[in-house]
Amino acid sequence: MKIEYQILSFMQRNCALYFAGYCDEDANIIDKVLSEYNFAEIPDDYRRFLTFINGVTFDGLMFFGTKPQERKSKNYIFPSILSVNMEHKDLDFFQNKIIVGRGAEFILIYDKDSSNYKMLNRINLKVKREYDNFINMIVDLYNI
Repeated sequence: MKIEYQILSFMQRNCALYFAGYCDEDANIIDKVLSEYNFAEIPDDYRRFLTFINGVTFDGLMFFGTKPQERKSKNYIFPSILSVNMEHKDLDFFQNKIIVGRGAEFILIYDKDSSNYKMLNRINLKVKREYDNFINMIVDLYNI
């Protein structure tokens, strides 16, 4: 079984809140906007993940999708990858990076310059862990 299906199956078995509705056109528009603000574009392996799960929150972790998702019953909007990154558009630190997720104490990014994913301390932005691809990161974080 492909690892993407194993991840989806894991999310379904554990009642994770995940969203569908990925569209290449949406991702291309997001990439264009992110590039204008010197962020990295959505990495290919993260795009593949988004085709299965276009945003998820489970066990204290959030991975952002291409669209904000309204949760009327919770009076909350699950943010999109674009909205989260635009909150950091004035910080030089995030140039050539893209925030793909977060937890209570950390931010998950893709760093275009090093071509890897990083878990950063949410306060001081120091690297806590590094991963050579998205699948390795999600498998490690969720112990899949």
